[in-house]
Amino acid sequence: MSKNIDLDKYVFKSAVVTPPDNLFGTAPNNPSILYINQNKESNFNIASWLITDPFTMEAETFYHDYDQFLFFCGSDPLNRGELGGVVELYMGHEMESLEKIIIDESTIIYVKAKMLHCPLRFVEIYNKEKPIIFQDITLCGQYSKFKPGSKQRLNVDGKPIDEVGNLIN
Repeated sequence: MSKNIDLDKYVFKSAVVTPPDNLFGTAPNNPSILYINQNKESNFNIASWLITDPFTMEAETFYHDYDQFLFFCGSDPLNRGELGGVVELYMGHEMESLEKIIIDESTIIYVKAKMLHCPLRFVEIYNKEKPIIFQDITLCGQYSKFKPGSKQRLNVDGKPIDEVGNLIN
C-alpha cells in the first residue's frame, strides 16, 4: 500500500470474470473483464467480452442519458481489421426508422446520449479460437437505460431504479 495515495481506489486487479448467465444478455462462458464504476467516483464503465458463440446480447431497443462507445474488433493478431464474424446493431432517432447496421470488420460505434439502439445480435462467429472482442464503454457513474418514450430509469435487467441505482418497488 502506498503511503501517499490509496491505490485500491485507482487500481483494480482481478477484473477477469465469467459473468453469471444472462448478465447483459451474455451467452454462457464468454470470458469477460468488467469495470462497473467500482470506486463510485468516476464517470466511466467498461465491459469487455470475448464472443465465441452467436447470440442476442440485447433484444429490445432502448436509450441512455449519457454517451456510449461500442467496440467490435477481431482477435487475430496478424489481421486486427478482420472481425471474424457478423454482428447486427439497430440505431436511430425514432423507433419507426431504426437503421440496421451490419458489422463485419473491426468497428467503433458512437452512441450519442438519447439515441435509440439495439437489438444487438452476434449473428455469426467464424472461428471460436479467434473470438470477436466486444467492448461497451459508458461515460456515466451509474449504468441505466430507458425504454423508447419513457423517462423511467431501468437497471441492466430492466427493473425500475432511481438515479443512484436503487431498485424502486
